[in-house]
Amino acid sequence: MQNSKVKEHNKLVRDNIPALVQKEGNTCEYKRIVKPQTRAKLLVQKLNEEGSELYKEMLFEPRGKVIEELADVYEVFLALCKLNEVQVNDVIVAADLKRLNRGSFDRGIFLKSVTEHDPQELYDHAE
Repeated sequence: MQNSKVKEHNKLVRDNIPALVQKEGNTCEYKRIVKPQTRAKLLVQKLNEEGSELYKEMLFEPRGKVIEELADVYEVFLALCKLNEVQVNDVIVAADLKRLNRGSFDRGIFLKSVTEHDPQELYDHAE
């Protein structure tokens, strides 16, 4: 085929993407990643990619694709849970506890610095 061109992707994609590519009349080369450590690394890379795409969509009005990008982030989150044999409900409970003890991210607090003081020095001043 003279007008064929290969577009390199080299990234983790959703499970049905090869079939969708073939359905469109194209061909693709892919492999299944079995090794858990490699899969974990690729999923974290995918999480970063989807997070960047989400951020880009949040900058524009109307923000119609924000839900799609959040769905992609959520799907990667689910895959990470499955890979680590963690139940989503357990993550929700842990998040609720963290929110209760440490707060959420709703108010946009940006920590600039922390000055650590010697505990002995604080004790000496208290006397």
